[in-house]
Amino acid sequence: LTFSGVDTSSTIISTNLILVESTNTNLVEFSNLKFLSNGTTQTMLGVDCFECPAEDTLELIFNATSVDGRNDKRFLNGRRNVLIRVENSDFRNLNSTSDGGVFELTGFDRNKSLTISNSKFINNGSSGQGGAIYATYASLIRITDSHFSNNFSSTTHPDEGGGAICLKYSDTSIVRNSTFLDNQSSGAGGAIHLIESDVNVDHCLFTGNAA
Repeated sequence: LTFSGVDTSSTIISTNLILVESTNTNLVEFSNLKFLSNGTTQTMLGVDCFECPAEDTLELIFNATSVDGRNDKRFLNGRRNVLIRVENSDFRNLNSTSDGGVFELTGFDRNKSLTISNSKFINNGSSGQGGAIYATYASLIRITDSHFSNNFSSTTHPDEGGGAICLKYSDTSIVRNSTFLDNQSSGAGGAIHLIESDVNVDHCLFTGNAA
């Protein structure tokens, strides 16, 4: 299933789109589109499969996608069996009242991953952990050639945080050739906060981040 525009001026006004996968392998691609926040729900895009077998997965691809949360929405919440790939995309002004201003991956199964390349995360925030990205029990987080600036975590807990990214109980994590500029956390980790997770950081620039 593909949603494609001519360019990023093609707009989806998102209230609350819910994708539930039900067959062995599903692929949904968003290309050359702009998402604008609307409605009263907290999350623009929800992905869940509570009763699906472990072999069922939903792969989401965002290519040349622009998202503006208008400072009152998270972009995506994924709970189980979701593989996300983001390329050449831009996420701004997204805000969550819990964790993960842009992407929140939760649930105890490890069949979920997030791969990001050549993308920007600017002025996103959360009231909890991970101003842009929050992931628990993820099998793979890979971020390359991307930019994170002015993202924030306003958690009230000193042991939580991650102005741009928070990873919790996650497996392989790679951050490469990326920039973290002026991200802030009221708790720990101005740019990245890890909780029982390992990350390989290679050729990245960190400047002006604060916790």
